[in-house]
Amino acid sequence: MQVLADVVSEVVIDTPRDELDLSYWVYQMSDRDYRECARGHIAGASSPLPGGARSSINVESVGGHLLVQHYEPEILEPHHIRMISHASEMWIFRLIPSRVKVIWDVSLHENGEGGCTFRDHIRVEHRSRLIGFLSRIALINRVVQKHDDEETPAFARNLVEVCARRERSRTD
Repeated sequence: MQVLADVVSEVVIDTPRDELDLSYWVYQMSDRDYRECARGHIAGASSPLPGGARSSINVESVGGHLLVQHYEPEILEPHHIRMISHASEMWIFRLIPSRVKVIWDVSLHENGEGGCTFRDHIRVEHRSRLIGFLSRIALINRVVQKHDDEETPAFARNLVEVCARRERSRTD
């Protein structure tokens, strides 16, 4: 398997980890919320899968390369989610189509200061050496890192907002 990108971004959140729930957030983020989290975000939604699980669908342009991800949950816990898109569509330079595997792994880690660290890890893989070569020419790892650095603080803010709205609705 060729690794086209493997990036991590982190941001500190001033909210205690136990007040946040990634497994709730990932399916409550609206299309508008998703689009506001990064310039390259085009659309985001969730839909049911056979058997009752849900998928998360994201459309984005990362460094000029178009991606459509169909994430299914592998881990869905309050402080850790791992979403896998086994057949994401990717168009390198918006010209060369390919199907890639994207792993989106988000976790919350206590930081000992009353808050936590939001960690966003993205890995993109493909079987073809040709696609691996083209991705190096297209600087895929670099543009994915830049994109992740932009969206991570916005995702963290949105997580706090979505979980706070949920808590307020419980007390109303």
